[in-house]
Order: sequence, then structure tokens, then C-alpha cells
Amino acid sequence: MADLFVCLTFDHDNTSSAISRNMLTPTAISRGDFGIAAAARILALLKAERIPATWFIPGHTIDSYPSCVEAVHAAGHEIGNHGWTHRIPSTLGAEGEDQSVPEFPATNALNPDVLAGQRQLQSVLALAIRELPERYQQVIREYYAHGKTMKEIGELMGVNESRVSQIHRAALDRMSQSLQAAGIHSSECVL
Repeated sequence: MADLFVCLTFDHDNTSSAISRNMLTPTAISRGDFGIAAAARILALLKAERIPATWFIPGHTIDSYPSCVEAVHAAGHEIGNHGWTHRIPSTLGAEGEDQSVPEFPATNALNPDVLAGQRQLQSVLALAIRELPERYQQVIREYYAHGKTMKEIGELMGVNESRVSQIHRAALDRMSQSLQAAGIHSSECVL
């Protein structure tokens, strides 16, 4: 048994610290961008050494740098709520501290985990669509983005409705394969 225990935590604030202190000059804000490079380096080190850690991340960082935060989550580290912009607790008083921690709703509409999952799914879907042949992309775009019927799409493309349906099915099959390759199964897509 170990004689010594160590707890590693990281404040992944990026630009939110400068914003919370009203330091809004380009120079001050740009310093926060180093958090992205630092996070990647820290994650690599933690992975190489197989060390778990806790990352305290403000909502502003989650919203502004989703892929960076997703990397922390994907690596299996614990993520702790760090307010919206990491305001300095000693300057807030008891009432201010309570106000700086957002109340997350019980519904999935604004749940941070669900929103991050939806962003990730949208990103994977966008890539899956870009990998489709142009004709398949057109059917997906017209049907889902523009709300056209198979018949209307067929008229636009100069093919019959049955052929549009075949292209649609083939496009969905290819997209499903891309999602599965990314570790997303259709039952997980209902967020």
C-alpha cells in the first residue's frame, strides 16, 4: 500500500479568467489560448504515465473550446464545475459565490453533457456526410435540410422517386458505418 497519496487537479480556464477580471484587451485574451496547447501536453503526459486527474472547467471554456474539453472527457478524467468564468471566490462574498455557480436544469435541453454529446454527434455526422458521394449528399441535404419529398428531389435530380429512395437508403447505410467506426451506435444517437 502506498504511503503517499497525490491529488492532481487542473484549472482549464483559457480566456475565462481574463474575462471574469474584465481584462478584455487582445493581449490578455490571447494569453488564454495557451490553455489549449497546455491541455494537449498535459493530457499526453497523464496518458503516458496512466495518471487520473480532475479538471475544473468553467462553462465559458466548455462553450468556447468544446473539442479541447471533449479531449479531457474522452481521456476519462473527472470534470468539475468551475462556474461560468472562474470568478475569484474571495471577491464574491457568500451570496455572490452561490450566484456564480449555475443551476443546471433537470431536462436534457440545457444539460452540459447532453449539449457536448450533441455537438460531438453533429461533428461526426457532418464528416460522415462530407465523405458521401455528391449525389448522396444532395439527397440528404434536400430531404433533411430543405424538407423536400422524395418525389421533389427526383424531379430536381432528373430521376424517379424510387431511385431517390435507393440513394437515400444507401447514404444512410454509409453514414451508419461512419458513425459506428467513430464508436457511435444508432441507439446512442437519441439525445
